[in-house]
Amino acid sequence: MEKLQVYVENSKNEPLDYDYDLEMGACLINLNFSDNPEWASKGENALTITDSGDGLSIKFPDRKAINLLYSEARELFIALSMNIDDKIEIRKSEIIKTF
Repeated sequence: MEKLQVYVENSKNEPLDYDYDLEMGACLINLNFSDNPEWASKGENALTITDSGDGLSIKFPDRKAINLLYSEARELFIALSMNIDDKIEIRKSEIIKTF
């Protein structure tokens, strides 16, 4: 699994905060809370996405999984992206993606 760090702009014009650890495999993505002192649930799982071959299964802790076709997941991503004003960076040793 590839391990990445997710930095989020939680306050406008402030430095980005290291908020999540992202582990990506061929069919599995785990998003975990970082060890940032502001988190009460340091290191715990925030979200898991599993690729079933027919679509994606999205699972939050203590909730039922949400199963989406690939097209539904893409449409959800587009709709959610329209409401994100915060800057987000996914880093390895350099910036991988900036939104």
